[in-house]
Amino acid sequence: MARRRRIPFARSRNSLIFLFLSLFILLLLLTSGDYFADKQSDKLIATLDSAQIRKEGLKLYNANCLSCHGVGGRSTSFGPALVNQIYYKGNLSDRAFSQAVIYGAPQRNWDYGPMDPVDGLTQTEIAQILAYIRAEQERAQKR
Repeated sequence: MARRRRIPFARSRNSLIFLFLSLFILLLLLTSGDYFADKQSDKLIATLDSAQIRKEGLKLYNANCLSCHGVGGRSTSFGPALVNQIYYKGNLSDRAFSQAVIYGAPQRNWDYGPMDPVDGLTQTEIAQILAYIRAEQERAQKR
């Protein structure tokens, strides 16, 4: 008959305390995974209704996008109209829009040259600008 071999670690009282303490800390970290998340942006979104989000988006659009894309996204000599059919939600996803803002975009459907990245905007601010632009696109479609 084979003799069982005991693991010396399990005999020690300190090792059991260490094991339970480690498991407790691991469980605590798993249950509070959002502890390190950005609480400010969550509070901002939670306190704004859609009209306020679009209003903030308009302010951010005017500060960051107006010089190239024009009033209401209707173009200038420096950038294309964002209310054009090719930029509507069915043709350009929100993710693609955000990536164009963050990383820039190569010249594809226009003669303005490539779009440079827009620095200094948070994901929340990009989402607010996008909400404003999508509202302008809907308004243009109804005309």
